[in-house]
Amino acid sequence: MRKDLSSVVIGEIQQVAHTDQVSREREREISVIYDLSRRLSYTLDLDSVLKTTAALARRMLSSEGALVFMVEDGRPVLKAALGSLPFSDVSSIHLPRENWAEQLQRGDNVIAEKVSLSWLPLPAASSLSSHNLAAVPLFTGSEISGYLICFSPPERDFKESHLDVLSTLASQAGVAVEKSRLYTLTVAEKSKLETILSALRDGLLVTDSSGALLQASLRSKAWRSWRPKTSMPMAEPS
Repeated sequence: MRKDLSSVVIGEIQQVAHTDQVSREREREISVIYDLSRRLSYTLDLDSVLKTTAALARRMLSSEGALVFMVEDGRPVLKAALGSLPFSDVSSIHLPRENWAEQLQRGDNVIAEKVSLSWLPLPAASSLSSHNLAAVPLFTGSEISGYLICFSPPERDFKESHLDVLSTLASQAGVAVEKSRLYTLTVAEKSKLETILSALRDGLLVTDSSGALLQASLRSKAWRSWRPKTSMPMAEPS
């Protein structure tokens, strides 16, 4: 009877300890994800976004390395890499033609065990051994724009909970990537328009559909004496 009671008490203590550990891990995940969101909200630089994402993914999963690929001209190109990867030119690295990679490119979350990473320039000791990996697609809108991958030695198992963490990180990164691309496009368009305006000999006004002034090139004396108002009335069609 005493043995049975002791077993029950020990079991309950173990259950409480396990619940407490899970709770602490969950709090840690939420804290790191919040930190990622905060960091990404302060930057519009795409390189910084991708490197920050790779760093936090590696930290969250305690993995040997983390990779971030972005799709360019229909092909995934490595843009950020952290871990035991002794190289600087990552643009020449592409995903291999393997089942797990094909599944990932279809938009599925992937856990692959004991796969070869010979397509990566790992140190000799690592390149000769197999690895486990966890990978998720990175979406901008409804389109796949990249992939987030973590890898570790075969002794390190990845679970579905790790995929959930990676998916959350990838979701945050996807929003930041889209914002960064929109900013880059806006700056490029503005620079193009300013170049055109500076090349004109005559004055030019650019307004939106409501007549509000967006851009002006004031070349002649008549233009220089003109003072813009909040908005300009648009002529009615005849």
